[in-house]
Amino acid sequence: MFPSYTLTIEPGVIVKFDANMLIELRQAALVAMGTASDSITFTSNSIIPTPGVFVGLILNGGSMKSKFNYCNFRYAFTGITGGGDSIIVKNSDFSFNTYGYWGGTPAILDSSNFAHNVTFGASFVNSTVNYCTASYNGVGLRSSTNGNRINHCIINNNQTGIGGDGSLGAQGFSAHHCSINYNQTGVDAAMSCRVYNCNVIGNQTGIKATYILQDGLVVNNTIIDSNAVVGINISNRGDSIYSCQIKFNGVGIIDNNIDNFWQTYITKNAIENNAIGLELLNTPDNISCNKICNNISYDLKYTGNTSFSLPNNYFCTPDSASTAAVVYDGYDNINLGLLNFMPLDNVCYLTIPDINTGVSSHDSPFSSFNIYPNPITNVLNINLGNYEPTEIILYDLSSRKVLQVTFTNTTTINTEQLAKGMYLYELRNKNGVIKNGKVIKQ
Repeated sequence: MFPSYTLTIEPGVIVKFDANMLIELRQAALVAMGTASDSITFTSNSIIPTPGVFVGLILNGGSMKSKFNYCNFRYAFTGITGGGDSIIVKNSDFSFNTYGYWGGTPAILDSSNFAHNVTFGASFVNSTVNYCTASYNGVGLRSSTNGNRINHCIINNNQTGIGGDGSLGAQGFSAHHCSINYNQTGVDAAMSCRVYNCNVIGNQTGIKATYILQDGLVVNNTIIDSNAVVGINISNRGDSIYSCQIKFNGVGIIDNNIDNFWQTYITKNAIENNAIGLELLNTPDNISCNKICNNISYDLKYTGNTSFSLPNNYFCTPDSASTAAVVYDGYDNINLGLLNFMPLDNVCYLTIPDINTGVSSHDSPFSSFNIYPNPITNVLNINLGNYEPTEIILYDLSSRKVLQVTFTNTTTINTEQLAKGMYLYELRNKNGVIKNGKVIKQ
């Protein structure tokens, strides 16, 4: 197809490709709008097809917008390659390809399935991925550039659930309300990766953060449960783990601090019932307000050789003598450094939010922060209290951003444009999300 034309494929059509064949659109558009009862299929003409036997669809749409709904892509080298002006793919299935979807331009992928693709299910840039499933792929969802948002997806039984290019982890994505379960590695993260309000359960490694550049991994309000080797393995460059439930893993968190310039934060987490709760390989940065209790071997294991202080965590113990029994350091191995874990904290850890509501069970140290009224009428007031200059973002329940405001201390936001209903908010500063919750518009 040549420039400015649109190729339309009707519901019920089956497009069969001989070996090594393809459809290429040059500054043109392809519109394939099937229905739930009458889908469109792109597949091989071979009697016994295998992944990659034909090339697939190559889109070089320019300003032309291609659309797909209720389409099936089978046995291609790549089901769809390229893009155009905001390609839209909905209710479609990419299975048994070498690469499922490989987009080079912004896209919307919605309610689609990516399964049994050899290398990856879907790869995208500056795109929104909503309510999709990715299973039994090499990499389920591949994010190697900034601007990708993954919402309400199920990412199970892949070699890597969310990843990037080869040995380089994923970059530039935020995952919200996703289930990332039973993969070899749930998330292989590199730079600018965010995991919010997700379940990361039953993987070999839940989340792995690759040492690369600053602005690394942020994990917030997420359940990290029953990952066989380690729940979260971080490498410091700007990594932050906070308000998470980390339980029943081999090691809850491994913190390999190898760069003292960029700050790491592990705070307000419940780290319980793992084989080892928190394992520190080097001197850490900011670890406080955590509940680290009832882990099988040790609540805290330190294998570095420099002595340092790690105060203000709660070990479910009444005093220093009983806490020493659940901490492994130079007292257990003379070649290691010593940890000073005093004073113990039996109040701060209570600010860990409820994973379902986002509401803390105790007043925060930043208790002067206030967002009111809730429910909202037409005006939303925000008092930052002790928080740094920041911004607030509101999302509707489909994870669509509906409002974003930057402010310094107090602000009043007109919300007349918002429809009635429930909204999720994120309070952010330079380190990422520092507080989140829910508001209702009446």
